[in-house]
Amino acid sequence: MQDDIRDILRKVRKYKEISIRKLASEINSSEDTIIRIENKRIWPNLKTLMSICDVLSCYIKIEHDLSKYEIDSDNYIQYDIRDTLRRVRKYNLITARELSDKINVSVNNIRSIETQRYNPTFEDVIKICDGLNCTIKLYID
Repeated sequence: MQDDIRDILRKVRKYKEISIRKLASEINSSEDTIIRIENKRIWPNLKTLMSICDVLSCYIKIEHDLSKYEIDSDNYIQYDIRDTLRRVRKYNLITARELSDKINVSVNNIRSIETQRYNPTFEDVIKICDGLNCTIKLYID
């Protein structure tokens, strides 16, 4: 099991001496949302996570076998959510329905994530990556 990204983000925020108030302001969110994310009461959606990563100068990389795909705030909307997860799923020769059954995420959610109609929680991304044998890593600049 991978380390919880919420713990890592909290540690990075504190290390960089960025207050909850400043982070919330920078990403146009509430302080309560940041607190709930850091206290593991909620999972951020990907848009929020990418905004947090921008402020903290970090990025997330999804790695799978020979192929490596990055999620970063500059291109994740056009490329990474839609293409990375779909490409890795197809690389594994798994249908959306088979993946859905394997990870207990609805097939409609998987299809909506791959076609950029749904902004998933990071928890769903972790489930999908686990189902596809991907590794999610957080890199800090």
